[in-house]
Order: sequence, then structure tokens, then C-alpha cells
Amino acid sequence: GGSASSGQVSRGGGGSCAFGGMGGGGRGVYAPTHVRSPLSPQQVTAEIKRAQSVVEVLRVHKRFRSAFNYIHLSATWNVLGRLAARAPAWLQQHAASAGALREDTHRLLCELDAQGLSNVAHGMAKARVTSRDMWAASW
Repeated sequence: GGSASSGQVSRGGGGSCAFGGMGGGGRGVYAPTHVRSPLSPQQVTAEIKRAQSVVEVLRVHKRFRSAFNYIHLSATWNVLGRLAARAPAWLQQHAASAGALREDTHRLLCELDAQGLSNVAHGMAKARVTSRDMWAASW
């Protein structure tokens, strides 16, 4: 549904998010104007978690980007953080895909609950996304 779930972190006053979204459970930031995925949201999450390489994670993101939600974002960064140790230059090698993920991270950031935000931050740190990278502007 479109209502705020318990545990949702509200960022900014009056329901607006400091990062430009609406915050508070997904209204406005990711309105359902996207193309429906052939898989259920749970199946998309399972696809993300099954990825065995950074390239596979980025492919799943690209394939299901139009249906990506904050849970998928959290799972993506969790898996990327785990896999990036085997591909330390992934950000530079896959700049276009990383740019699309950066856009979605920025867009969905305000929908994350505390655990999701922690997963994203931890995954970004493990994936070696640093202030020298193109991501610095996101923060």
C-alpha cells in the first residue's frame, strides 16, 4: 500500500525529505507510474540476493529498475557490499550502471527505514564508494 509503515523514518518537516523526495512511506518519491515487473517484488529481491557478481547485481538492477523499490535498493547495496571485495574497481568499470544505481539510491533514500538506511550505508562503505567518487554529490 501507499501508507507509511511502522518503523519508517521521517526526514524533514511536513513530510518533505531533505533529499528532495516526499519521505514517509513512499508517496511521491516512487509513484506507481512505472512499468509492472513480470516478477513479484519478492521475486525481484530473490534475484538480487542470488547474484554472484557485481555485474549480475547491476544487471538485475537494470532489468527491474522500473519496478525498483526501497527494499530492492537495500538488498542491492547489501549484496554489492559483499561482492565488491572481489571487484574493487567496479565503480569505474561500470560507470553507466553505477550512475543509474546512484540515481535510484538518491530517489529512494527517503523511503528507507532505519535498517534499510543502515544496509545502504554499510553496503556503500564495503563497496568502496568514497567521497572522491561521483557519489559525493548525493550526500
